[in-house]
Amino acid sequence: MKKITLISILAIIVLITCKKDENDDNTNPVSPTVYLAEATIGANGGALSAAEFNLVIPPGAFTDINKLKVSKNENIKPFENDQSTPLYTLEGLPDTFSQALTLSIKAAVKSKDEIFLAIGEDNFISSLDTLELAYHLVTGQIESGWYTFEIPAIDADPSKSTNTPEPLYLNLTVVTSYTVVEGPYFRIHTPVSMVSQAEGLLTMLNTAREKLINSPYPMDLSARTEWPVKVTIKKLSSTAYGYYSNSRWGDDHGYLEFNSTHMSNADQLAITAGHEFLHLAQSLYDPRAAIPQAILRPDWHWLNEATAVWIEEKLSNNPDYLSGIRNGHQMAPFNGAEKGGQTEPGYHGYGMASLIKKIDQMYAADGWPPLNQLYGFIREEKKPIDALALIIPQDFPLFYRNFLESLSLGNIYNDIIPSMLVGNASGTFSISSSTDTLKTFPASYPQLSGKLFKVTLNFDEIDDNAYLNATITGGEKSYVSVFKYKSSQIELIGGGADACTVMHLKQLKTDGWQLLVLVTNKNAASPYILSDNFDLNLRVKDPDINLPPYLSFVLWVDAYTKWDYLDTVYYEPLGWLKWQWFPQGAYNGELYISTWDTVDQDNWLWKGSVAIDIDFENQKINWISVQDMMFTGTVKDSISFTVIDVPMVVWEDNHKEFKIDAAGIEEHITSLYYKRTAYGNSLDLLDFNCNNNCRLEVVMDDDNIW
Repeated sequence: MKKITLISILAIIVLITCKKDENDDNTNPVSPTVYLAEATIGANGGALSAAEFNLVIPPGAFTDINKLKVSKNENIKPFENDQSTPLYTLEGLPDTFSQALTLSIKAAVKSKDEIFLAIGEDNFISSLDTLELAYHLVTGQIESGWYTFEIPAIDADPSKSTNTPEPLYLNLTVVTSYTVVEGPYFRIHTPVSMVSQAEGLLTMLNTAREKLINSPYPMDLSARTEWPVKVTIKKLSSTAYGYYSNSRWGDDHGYLEFNSTHMSNADQLAITAGHEFLHLAQSLYDPRAAIPQAILRPDWHWLNEATAVWIEEKLSNNPDYLSGIRNGHQMAPFNGAEKGGQTEPGYHGYGMASLIKKIDQMYAADGWPPLNQLYGFIREEKKPIDALALIIPQDFPLFYRNFLESLSLGNIYNDIIPSMLVGNASGTFSISSSTDTLKTFPASYPQLSGKLFKVTLNFDEIDDNAYLNATITGGEKSYVSVFKYKSSQIELIGGGADACTVMHLKQLKTDGWQLLVLVTNKNAASPYILSDNFDLNLRVKDPDINLPPYLSFVLWVDAYTKWDYLDTVYYEPLGWLKWQWFPQGAYNGELYISTWDTVDQDNWLWKGSVAIDIDFENQKINWISVQDMMFTGTVKDSISFTVIDVPMVVWEDNHKEFKIDAAGIEEHITSLYYKRTAYGNSLDLLDFNCNNNCRLEVVMDDDNIW
């Protein structure tokens, strides 16, 4: 939302008064601003004086020479009828000054009300994602027909990076008919007619603060040493309920504003209080100096909005609360965790609230995600993705793939439904006849992103056993997930690294289902804004090949392990890690699946599964994935691995072999996990490599003799 600042309004007013001479092809210059007073003031101090305005700068307040100017506007009234003087614009103050300045403004009438100076800064407002004039109030007094106030000193924070020099424009006016509602943590300046609403707001702000500091992972507010926080109730834009503003005066001076026209909506006010107080807490982790904080959008702006939208649900009295600010932005996570925030980071953050809620679900036992740790890493100037990865107890690319699946299933927020997913699909494969057997979708995928593709099952005469094979080419970090959906129902029915097979298309069609394919780019390399090109290949196949019923396979690698024994950790080669199985399985099309759950003669419990996707047309294994566990009661071995693109070496009707030898196998192993626990000690696979003896061999035969 684009906002017009006071300076812009003044410029527009001036431009409107300018006319072009009909006989002159050149535009007349804009009339200069009329100043009430100008003064050049240095380290010795001085005053900027006019008949109705006087600013005193004490000796030593400035270190350099500064040219100060003041102008006024009778028409702009940010405080409407509660404003008792014109709006004055003070220009030329340095970005820091070491002593308070004394301001006097001529009083039009003698007032018996409390007197406040409204100080307006043109600051970046996170919730508006733009610069906006924001006001906080300073208490003053009336003396001899003059309102007098102190403008506090601005000191650079030595613990943060150097302040960026920036001309300081202050908008100043005197406000009466206001009073104060105050607690130890918040000082609310409110119109006298709204005291009861201000008292309610005070309770809401205290509740929001308590939520953050009493959570299992309390936010650190220690960077702010001066309390209470100033809060101003005044008329804002019609769509705004309130917002937090950083200040050029630093962490101790950030303040809140709330819209006087929306004070009767208690639930929305409580939600806004939590949203905006979290922005205050976030600012206390900001490693930047005061002026950049006050006027510049941070690089992690989308993360600030994502967490602030997420927290709204925690503060609502409605158990079914869903933030309306997410409308239109629900699909943001598919655009790239970081890349999606490059153009409209605020909107991206609204949609990425679902990522924070997913993390919240992971920490359900605690009841609160570790926001303090997350923003601690931001304070250390880590990128948002790096900070998020450090609070997630699993590999972040794997988490993001699971997150996109959960999002699609409606397991995070219920504002994502199948029709929305279908409406945002990047392409459609319509299976309407026997000739619709192949469709390829080339696309560019930002890192940590996903694209959806629709598969419509419209062919009534499709083979009873026909299946869909989805494969990805062109990338090593892709993952394909397949959903079936109808109306408001959606279910995840398959997935795999680079490939997935969906069986029984005819039955799916008969039951009224359609398919949705999600391709995820799991590539995660800083700065997380690059893209990779993948091709999604969707192929319809009929299982008309004679397939051998038995499978044998073996994997040998040279493994390096960590052995944790009696609180001592050893690192040593394991030697050859060999896994050999002879399960009998079954085929679904060209997908071989076998599971086992049995006890052998040595009383070992063996439990696991193997799945192999076989490309008979090109005579190779697309991928083989094994999960296995062996257990005796005191010893437990667990292993899992995935190997892709295993070439054929023997191809006969009743006997087929696939094999990779030697060092080349490393390029085909996409995952390998091994762990042994015995008598309270553990051995973990750290790394592996291959020499000339390593191999993967898969054999399919008509009998179980290898």
